[in-house]
Amino acid sequence: MLGCSKQRCEQHGVIVPSYRAFRRAIAKRSQYERTVKRKGRRAAYKYEPTYLVLDFNTPRHGDRPFEIGHIDHTELDIELRSTATAGILGALG
Repeated sequence: MLGCSKQRCEQHGVIVPSYRAFRRAIAKRSQYERTVKRKGRRAAYKYEPTYLVLDFNTPRHGDRPFEIGHIDHTELDIELRSTATAGILGALG
């Protein structure tokens, strides 16, 4: 089969790349792209690029509900009140 490819390249006037050049071209592709082609989208999920900032243009991610959670670390001033006496039990924050 290698001979067929070489002959086809020569017929079309294309220089046949060496094995080393071929391997370098493959290595330039991202791990995600390579895994998608070889094993499929689900296997390549762990190699997808991460998104540090979420906005309306960020693609959906996660295979199942609540697989990926985003937590807001905003500190709040909270007062706890007793349901029985309505008195303040303590302040947090």
